[in-house]
Amino acid sequence: MKQDLALGALNRAIAIRRPPPGCIHHRDRGSQYCAHDHQKLLRKHALTPSMSGKGNCYDNSAVESFFKSLKAELVWRPNWQTRRKVEVAIFEYINGFDNPRRKHSALGWKSPVAFEQVFAHEIRPTDIVLFREALHWVKYFELSLPADGSVPFLSFDDDCFYRQWALDIGQDDGAMMETVFECSSAAGIMAAVNAGLGVALLSDRYLRPDMEVVRDRLPVLLCLPMSSAGRANQEIRRWIA
Repeated sequence: MKQDLALGALNRAIAIRRPPPGCIHHRDRGSQYCAHDHQKLLRKHALTPSMSGKGNCYDNSAVESFFKSLKAELVWRPNWQTRRKVEVAIFEYINGFDNPRRKHSALGWKSPVAFEQVFAHEIRPTDIVLFREALHWVKYFELSLPADGSVPFLSFDDDCFYRQWALDIGQDDGAMMETVFECSSAAGIMAAVNAGLGVALLSDRYLRPDMEVVRDRLPVLLCLPMSSAGRANQEIRRWIA
């Protein structure tokens, strides 16, 4: 593996995650991580370097387990034609499946995203900031919601942390949510919104011109400033372009 790949990955992680000073950067004993440029980048952002113990196969077991799953479930299966296709597939695997949906026994059978948000905000759904993005209740602009009674809710499936969070916070604020549609993908939820089937919980990246943000009858969402989400989305688009 070339040093540029390790440097690019670290730069991307810093740009998207904004780690605080003192954050531990752990890796194996590869020469790419011992290189002057890599160490210089760690010092620039006040990150604490950490390296696997010599001959200790368990020291980096969590990430080794991830790479085993990545290779067995994705990399080794198809006959890849171009490097670009591999890059896009790996990006989708990590950000569309492994981080938001795969449950880990070491995390109490939660996905990494769910565990991080619950741990960071002490398990109170009304305090949670999902994905560090602004979230909105949205509907098709021509859909009229009933003045009373339940609100038709377009839900992700049971494996998605958004689902229970949305139902919990809705009930906490007195809104009756009735699930009328379930789908595991954002594309499916967006299609259901545009078909006028109900309201959904979506982040900025999925908003479309025909969607209307619902500001009445549903609880206000607590989120980080939209600029943080914008910076992250810009970085993601730049790195996969």
